[in-house]
Amino acid sequence: MKRICIFLPLILAVITANGAEIDSKLQAFTSVEYENEAQLRDDLTAMFAGAEGSERDAIEDAVATSLPSELPVQRRLFLMHLLELFGTEKSVDALSAYLQDADLKLRDGARRSLAAIPGEKAVSSLALALRASPSDIDTAAIFDLLAYRKEPRAVAIIVPYLESDNAELVSAAASALGRIGAEDAQFALKAAYANGGSAQLAVESALLDTGPDAALVAKLFADASAPSIKVEAFSQLVSLDEDLAERELETLLATDESIARSQIIILAAESGREGLLEALADDFPSASAEDQVLMASAFAQSGLNEYEGLVLEALASTGDSNYRNWLIDALGDIGSDASFEPIYEIFQSNPKNRVVGDALSRLQAPSADRKAMETLENGSDVDDRIAALKVVTLRNTPGANALINRLLFEESDKKLSNELFKSLETIGDLESVGLMVKLVGRGDSVNRSAQRSLKRLCQNLRAGSALWRDYFKPALYSAETSEDRERFIVILDGIDSEESLNYLKEHALDLESPLNDLCTRTLSRWASVLVIDVWSEVANKLPEKREFAVDQIKRTLTGGHVTLSDDMNKVEAWARAIQNAPDKKTKLSLLTVYEEPPSNIQWIIKWKTEPILNDTDITNELNAILAKCG
Repeated sequence: MKRICIFLPLILAVITANGAEIDSKLQAFTSVEYENEAQLRDDLTAMFAGAEGSERDAIEDAVATSLPSELPVQRRLFLMHLLELFGTEKSVDALSAYLQDADLKLRDGARRSLAAIPGEKAVSSLALALRASPSDIDTAAIFDLLAYRKEPRAVAIIVPYLESDNAELVSAAASALGRIGAEDAQFALKAAYANGGSAQLAVESALLDTGPDAALVAKLFADASAPSIKVEAFSQLVSLDEDLAERELETLLATDESIARSQIIILAAESGREGLLEALADDFPSASAEDQVLMASAFAQSGLNEYEGLVLEALASTGDSNYRNWLIDALGDIGSDASFEPIYEIFQSNPKNRVVGDALSRLQAPSADRKAMETLENGSDVDDRIAALKVVTLRNTPGANALINRLLFEESDKKLSNELFKSLETIGDLESVGLMVKLVGRGDSVNRSAQRSLKRLCQNLRAGSALWRDYFKPALYSAETSEDRERFIVILDGIDSEESLNYLKEHALDLESPLNDLCTRTLSRWASVLVIDVWSEVANKLPEKREFAVDQIKRTLTGGHVTLSDDMNKVEAWARAIQNAPDKKTKLSLLTVYEEPPSNIQWIIKWKTEPILNDTDITNELNAILAKCG
């Protein structure tokens, strides 16, 4: 049984005793087990961190002396960690004793602690450990720590390992030499690079880490064995010698070399260096379609508007729809009024192409915007005005919403009016809602289009309570006839709020209401699980509609039209409907919804059915479902 150390209060007290006393206390402290080891570790760490001068020296001596004990491995690792945080050269010998330990964890802990201790003694201990390293894994770990210390004297010890038959060890040695970065390390890596070998990638990467001159970087770029090397070499070359980088880029563009081609082109564009950009621009007209797409994308990513003309020329000459989409997408970022007409022409031929539509919306084309707004407001041809309307809608041109709102009541052409409604579905605002509510209330020839677009606008705004309070409730309660109210009721399934739902429920429960049938149909289109409680109430209060209400609950839980609810709410509403069901038949019918529970909601079903576990009407059936939930 674990015991609580009686020495803990003494150890954690403010230490003023001499080192011998601390040593004896720590040895006693580490000789037993503790119930709260996590707290103990925190307290010991704080004790060490807060100590100064002789007090700190005494604690370090005590911790170092305790290392050779027969403590469990995890406790000794913790003591090593304390020395890693606070140790000095005084602790090197105690830690070094573990460098050849049979336990890999202890060897690793000792190495990490030595690497963190300042001074030459710790580094020397790590270097000497290489001569008697128990395994290649240990050797590689020591390389890593010597590199962490950036110890130039370690180079001579590490270099011979570049000739090892073990490729992983060669890679570790090369990586360490690259991080140390001394002149003799680079010299050794150059020799290894010239000789080739299975660890060539690691050697190339290490050479780049040493900060080589431009000539060597250019060679590494030209002969790179992997994309990562080529990219890093080019990045360094741009900084070291722009002219040389330009020549290497021209060479790459003149060949079919595929290694890191796209990354190099993007790097060249992102560099902003005039020579590199000119190299890309000069090659662009004669480049392959693939390269033109790469360059155009690179120009776009870097916002290089001056190359719009090149991309436009490529767009005019390509017949491939995929390449064309890429070029158009790039023009969306760097294009101006010059790009508007050619892209708009393509858009008109295929309005459903999202790439083209998105690019058209992003163009910086103020002249096109002004022209479209002028045509929409004052044009004489309806088709031209509709085309202009689509442009300002797609681009969400500043002022377009206000203009469309005004035209709603000024425009007499039915075709254009319908298009105005459609535009407001996506760019309309609350003012648009108010205006369209007035139009719907008039009940004229465009009423159906106005209703449809008003519902979609309300769904997009997702402000159900505000829309009900400010627009639909006043309209419904001020309407003089049931026919007037019906114009708004058919829209209410787009106003997702408890208030609008309660209005529909009131009439759905009143069989004498002239609005009963329409409100019931509107409820059947509701897009969130809020409606389940309404159908549950209908099933309880109207036996003649019970079967229909249960079917609607099932449809709400399983139908694709319910888009505003997550699985948690669905299962919770399902369980609540069962709990409130009027009879056994209804309960059993509702249970069938999750008769085969989907794996992703089984845990929710187990959780949310707790309130109905003791319902004797459904005990066997519910248990069968829960058994499938794991």
